[in-house]
Amino acid sequence: MLMCKRVLKHQTSDTGEIPFFKISTFGGVPDTFISEELYEDFKTNYNHPKKGDVLISAAGTLGKTVIYDGKPSYFQDSNIVWIDNDESQILNKYLYYFYQTKPWQTTTGSTIKRIYNNDLRALKIEKLPLSTQHAITSVLSALDDKIELNNRINEVLEAKAKLLYDYWFVQFEFPASGASAPLSPLDGSRSPRNGGYKSSGGKMVYNKKLKREIPEGWEVKRLEEIAKTGSGGTPKSTIKSYYENGTIAWINSGELNDPFIVNTKNFIPDE
Repeated sequence: MLMCKRVLKHQTSDTGEIPFFKISTFGGVPDTFISEELYEDFKTNYNHPKKGDVLISAAGTLGKTVIYDGKPSYFQDSNIVWIDNDESQILNKYLYYFYQTKPWQTTTGSTIKRIYNNDLRALKIEKLPLSTQHAITSVLSALDDKIELNNRINEVLEAKAKLLYDYWFVQFEFPASGASAPLSPLDGSRSPRNGGYKSSGGKMVYNKKLKREIPEGWEVKRLEEIAKTGSGGTPKSTIKSYYENGTIAWINSGELNDPFIVNTKNFIPDE
């Protein structure tokens, strides 16, 4: 297990030339930097990852992995580590996807507190032919690229939705009957071209509860005044027949943390 030479606090700064990634910023945006002179010295005389090496967080958020892109940067010693991998045996990308299986979890599902040399040495990885490794990583890389693209699209759509909400329900420039339709904020414009409700002369009235003006005819109500809320029941886990031979997915609250639910721990029968 390899790591960079220790960088002392007085050798870092909030601004600088070379990003210095700590365990808290690993895989994200750096907030600490070192000088180019120190970087060249440490890179030349001590351990430094090669482009393509798989970096691992050995503490904190344990097992977070990043493939080093080769750009000038330095990493916190002992907390961010890598192995001197022989790619004639195991491809770096194959190793990267192997790490995604969280092999440092114990058989009870808990995670060890820290990754040490012996933990890495003890890992067992299936050594497949390089052609098979290439095929596997090619498929997984394509999926990762698609996921990244979808995430970027979602971020743009979310920003546009927030802008649209601001236009319609904060600035009250929603399309109004008898008024010119406002410019849709979805094209990135910051102001309506032809005007919406408010800018087209829509009547505004002062609301005492909100202490601001709102469109005439709008009301302020509590959610309970306009909608009903409720919850279902939970089949008792002590009654085995409720869960044996079930075919209908039963989703518990913990499983709602994932945006897409493809499987559930429990199933209940039709009855």
